[in-house]
Amino acid sequence: MIKMKKNNLPSNVFVQISVFTGSVLAVLLLSVYFLYQVSFDMQRDRLMDIVYSQKHLIESVALFDSKYSTNEIEGGAFEATLLQVKDAHLNNVNFRETGEFLFAQLKKNKIHFLMKVRHESEKVSKSIAYKGTKDAEPMRRALSGETGSIIALDYRSEMVLAAFAPIDVLNIGIVAKIDLKELQTPFYTVVIYGGLASMLLISLVVFWFFKENKKLLAGLENAVRSRTFELESAFNEIQAHQDQLLISKKEAEQANHAKSDFLARMSHELRTPMNAILGFTQILELNPKSTLSDKEKRNLQMVSSAGNHLLELINEVLDLSSIESKEIKLALEIVDIIPIVDNVISISKSMAEEKGVSLEYENIPQDSCFVLADPLRFKQVVLNLLSNAIKYNISDGSVVVSYEKERNRTLRIGVRDTGHGISNDKKSKIFKPFERFDADSEQIEGTGIGLTITKQLVELMNGTIGFESTAGEGSFFYIDVPISDKTPLVKSENKELPTRSSLKTKKTILYIEDIPANVLLVEEILLEKENIRFISASNAQAGIELAQSENPDLILMDIHMPGMDGLTAFDELQSLNKTRNIPVIALTADAMDVDIKKALKRGFKDYITKPINVPIFMHVINKTLA
Repeated sequence: MIKMKKNNLPSNVFVQISVFTGSVLAVLLLSVYFLYQVSFDMQRDRLMDIVYSQKHLIESVALFDSKYSTNEIEGGAFEATLLQVKDAHLNNVNFRETGEFLFAQLKKNKIHFLMKVRHESEKVSKSIAYKGTKDAEPMRRALSGETGSIIALDYRSEMVLAAFAPIDVLNIGIVAKIDLKELQTPFYTVVIYGGLASMLLISLVVFWFFKENKKLLAGLENAVRSRTFELESAFNEIQAHQDQLLISKKEAEQANHAKSDFLARMSHELRTPMNAILGFTQILELNPKSTLSDKEKRNLQMVSSAGNHLLELINEVLDLSSIESKEIKLALEIVDIIPIVDNVISISKSMAEEKGVSLEYENIPQDSCFVLADPLRFKQVVLNLLSNAIKYNISDGSVVVSYEKERNRTLRIGVRDTGHGISNDKKSKIFKPFERFDADSEQIEGTGIGLTITKQLVELMNGTIGFESTAGEGSFFYIDVPISDKTPLVKSENKELPTRSSLKTKKTILYIEDIPANVLLVEEILLEKENIRFISASNAQAGIELAQSENPDLILMDIHMPGMDGLTAFDELQSLNKTRNIPVIALTADAMDVDIKKALKRGFKDYITKPINVPIFMHVINKTLA
């Protein structure tokens, strides 16, 4: 960076002298204008004085000369008087070179001058038309009975400053005038010479400035060149930094995409074996004819509990990853949140009873309460807060769910518990992932990222989350959501007539799956349903051929298969007349939101993720075949 010293800069003398010269010129012009106005006013006043004094004199003479009572002006002593008056004023210094004193009478619609005018060498006629011309305007006004002064054209078509008045007793007009250019010429001369003098002075200053500061200007030019080079170098560095930022952003996006792909792949690979573990565990637990001993049933429950805990961890890690990478997309709509909260409380009652915690409900709104939210994600948020309040409570504790409308048109849903509470030194970490503070947290199932996900989901739905807690007394977690003025549109159900296949007494289900354990699990689940015929295919192509030959009532489709994948197989089925109307349900370990939405948008009837939850799975099957 070049730092130029003060003595290396051009002197400011030039600027100062230029400002001074300009100021002097401005003062000069203002002074000239002021003097011109003063001179103009004084000359006008003199002309008016002359007109008034001679008007009175002539009126007095006219009173003593009866010869002129018939308005015959020419000839005699009165004409001599007028000539003497005129000659006297022509010799007056106030009339200068172009000054003139005029008398005229109106005859036959013409202005008739009563004596030779001063500028008779200009061969001006003694008569001028009264109307139809702008010449002799001052005399025209005098003959019209007006008194005053004006800048106008005289009988020569020259601009003059004139004073005028009528002499009513003789029906004549009197005008004293002087050419305007005679008044202005001296002032114009001063302005021109003053301007030339100022320009000469500025030229001399400029010449002196460049002569004295030539070396300094050369140094300044070098400094500017050097500074320009520095700026170009800095710009190139900034450009290179921006290019590097773009590269880093692209690498970060690629890394984020790779992370998402990795998590999706890991989720799929973990869910596939867990599908068999949890699926067959549920079959054993739900089998009414089971011969397992109490100890074996207890061990089976331990396997099921551990498997569900692992599944919860996988789901929450996927949710957190989707939120952090901004890949999660909410299906926002106007919903009534009261039934959603009611459903969560109903689900949580069994957990509260097992823990020995009472579950209470207060301040329930009498009317519906509509908000803009994703119903599934909102349910997830409330369920997380409620399950935490139950899990981290004390024995014989209580959980209270409440509603409260705030002033800024928001609704507060609160969950208050009587648990151990949170100490002040740990409150700032409550929404950070993998933070668990309860003394019994090691014995309580949980991942430590539920509140992190909850907070971000609430904010994505334009809400806020907060809490109050006292160590040893309990906590109060709440979410504030904006109340909507709109109400949801009533969706009409499209009730289709039963098709030929739905009237069959025995339903055929085709399962297209490449992993034998998964096929065996679904077959075992459906074994108890006597009205269901189960068939399977180990790849997509075989499944399409079987669908055409067997015409099943329902197809269960895995997505990841060797060769043709499930999405392509679905498209193939949709293109065939025989299989186009067969409902297809995705049964896959792909649990990412983007995968679910992609399949449903493509036209899948429903989407079930592995590991299979047997009651939910059977509910979807029965609903589809109904």
